[in-house]
Amino acid sequence: MNTLKPFTFALITILLPHAVLASSFQKSATQNNSLLRSIKKLTLECVVQPCRVISSGERICGELKSVCSELQPDRRGGVKLLMNGTTLHAFIMESEDSDGGDLNHLIIVNRKAAVVAERRNVLAFDNIYMALAGGNSEFIQVYEN
Repeated sequence: MNTLKPFTFALITILLPHAVLASSFQKSATQNNSLLRSIKKLTLECVVQPCRVISSGERICGELKSVCSELQPDRRGGVKLLMNGTTLHAFIMESEDSDGGDLNHLIIVNRKAAVVAERRNVLAFDNIYMALAGGNSEFIQVYEN
């Protein structure tokens, strides 16, 4: 029976942060529309899609990237936002309604990890920039040589 205690403790240690995050996400009905509109505007101004035309005339486009210091990827796969002097972090989670990564939940947290805004079931295809833009996939295309 004593061999189960370390296993149980390890399992709880692994699952507890995810359960807390999911619980706080589901309980918060944070629809900070003003903040979400500002983030969408910043994203559409800052995110570009590098493209080039190859010798056959075909257009090849790369991954979306931010060209602004106020919107930069972080080491965890999310994005660090600087909004009116406040640092926020955004990340996405696959929606339970997703059928293969098309729908995501966007979560915006402050420095204390409190949810300050969220957008559920965004058509973002696991792309943080598309989620930040409210599902918009029309970004500025920048042609490189």
